[in-house]
Amino acid sequence: MSQQEIREIEQKIYQLTLQLNELRKEHLAEEVANYEFNTLNGSVRLMDLFAHHEQLMLIHNMGQACRYCTLWADGINGFLPHLETV
Repeated sequence: MSQQEIREIEQKIYQLTLQLNELRKEHLAEEVANYEFNTLNGSVRLMDLFAHHEQLMLIHNMGQACRYCTLWADGINGFLPHLETV
């Protein structure tokens, strides 16, 4: 594969990424049901767990067998303060 072919593919990927970002901006956030969870301290609703926050970030951690999951888990302390300010 030539350098020109690589640049052309990179340009296509870049243009598709821009297009995808625009589509994501147009997509409205989905409302989540206010689920109730049973805990050792009694029941609690999802909204009560997140107080005044309007956004929820969900990470499906599959444990040590997944290197990407452990990457998130190992680095959570470093980027958590940034997420909390959003």
